[in-house]
Amino acid sequence: MLRLTRAVPKNLLALASRSQSSLACLDEEFPGLPALNPAVGTPRLVETTTLPSGVKVVSTACGKMSSVGLSVAAGSMYEALPSENGAALLLKHLAFKGTAARSSLRLMRDLESVGSIPSASVGREAVMYRVTSQPDFAEQALQAVFETALTPKITPYLVSDLQVAAAADMEAYAADARLQLSEALYEAAYGENTPLGRPLYFRGTDVTSGSLAAYRAKTFGSGSLTVVGVGVAHAQLSSWAAGLTEGLARGSARAAPISAYVGGEARLKASSDATFVGLALAAPSKADAGALGVLAAAWQAALPAGASVFTLPGLVGVTGVASPSAAGAYVDSLLQVLKSTGEDFALAKKAAQVGALIKLDWALFEGLADGSATVAVDGVSEAEVKALHAKIWKGGLSIASLGDVSKVPKLSSLK
Repeated sequence: MLRLTRAVPKNLLALASRSQSSLACLDEEFPGLPALNPAVGTPRLVETTTLPSGVKVVSTACGKMSSVGLSVAAGSMYEALPSENGAALLLKHLAFKGTAARSSLRLMRDLESVGSIPSASVGREAVMYRVTSQPDFAEQALQAVFETALTPKITPYLVSDLQVAAAADMEAYAADARLQLSEALYEAAYGENTPLGRPLYFRGTDVTSGSLAAYRAKTFGSGSLTVVGVGVAHAQLSSWAAGLTEGLARGSARAAPISAYVGGEARLKASSDATFVGLALAAPSKADAGALGVLAAAWQAALPAGASVFTLPGLVGVTGVASPSAAGAYVDSLLQVLKSTGEDFALAKKAAQVGALIKLDWALFEGLADGSATVAVDGVSEAEVKALHAKIWKGGLSIASLGDVSKVPKLSSLK
């Protein structure tokens, strides 16, 4: 048999020999590289001011682009009346439509003419308006945000258009198993007739122009507004916000409606070759956010592939997907992780620090709006994490499943 061979240069043989004699240590994060300067991992400077009107301003000057916006405590958890169901979702779609000063077309063209990108989002806690632009146009961007949030035109024909847009959201929701699982977890944990347990996704067919205007007037008080800025000087942002809120009567922050965590289960049967499952506990207060970050990192490190940790308003837990036949064993594996605090506290703490920095890089605006960007984990102790874990387990477990749920264990059997 003819065998082809290729000569190896002597310098490569020497390099290989050196490589074998000095294999990389798996315990070393970046082998052969000097340690990073600790300043690289320090949190960005976040400044906060409360204006005389009661409006809160929170910002950081970092970033080459500017994002300015308004977070309003007007999410779905504030929909107390049947005529308000779906109002928060409609308000998201009302963003950057016609206002008292400009038509929808004029408002959008004015933003587009300076390269600004508007957006809006909604959750259980807040409706958020945002415009991203070059720093030179941040003031005009903030003016547009306040204009669309505080002086919208709400007419019957416009509400009909908003309901069509909300229907599209409902279609997207119906096609997203993970979103449905999240909603089912809220219903299981809090009950369907509580502020947190009610659906976020509602077409709002019972909402009229009058009831939508009333809901907006009820929830958009000055104490419910937080001005958020990224890539803009805090003093400048505060000055702009003060001018835009000059006519608002002072208001205090409105307390969020109370939802009692009860713990329970929800099973959504559907024809599927997969089973989606979620396990949840009542989330702690924001004062425990640092310890929760470390605990969540410890859980994530121990989860099977494809499963993930979530932290939502009022809920914290894990979700994943398995084949129907393996659903029982899969739920048990998720439960064992949730019942632990991890095996390596130092590693979990490092992972939590990295996760916080990633959030600062990729979701800084949202992190400023909900306060998560200012959460520090450096001073969290292992004892604090264990105490938090024991506290959140006192409320009991909730479970939700979607798809072929025939092999998903009942809540009563999960010990």
